[in-house]
Amino acid sequence: MCELEVIVDNLQQGESSLHDTIAAYDRGIALKKYCQNELKKALFQAKHVSLNESIQHSGNKD
Repeated sequence: MCELEVIVDNLQQGESSLHDTIAAYDRGIALKKYCQNELKKALFQAKHVSLNESIQHSGNKD
């Protein structure tokens, strides 16, 4: 995430060459996709844990 913030800051300054700007943009897109994928995995795991807890609690009603 820090790398993505640095890229955004550098792009906003507008002092890089066109080649460096395109490379930074491409890297930023790759990092964004990675972060989105990690977030999806974390949300899936959280839902899975929540579902398992709900099932366990509903099965313990004696």
